[in-house]
Amino acid sequence: APWSFTGQDETINNLGISFRNALQEMCAGSGYQYINPDPIIISVFNEEGAGKYMHNTLHPNAPQGVGLYSYAVLKAAHEQRAAS
Repeated sequence: APWSFTGQDETINNLGISFRNALQEMCAGSGYQYINPDPIIISVFNEEGAGKYMHNTLHPNAPQGVGLYSYAVLKAAHEQRAAS
């Protein structure tokens, strides 16, 4: 799934949610694995703040933001496999 939005108005946040939901449905219908790193990313944002990881309100910075996204994807994929 794409990176979470931060600091956006409700309309933009809802568009992101709609996009991620549509992507999840498309993956399920095509036999692809959908990995949602959002819960992990949001938990880090809640604990440490988003500023360390964001270039702006839409894009992660490098290397912290890209590293967080990579970690979150790998952790979410591992948790999905462990739950199966």
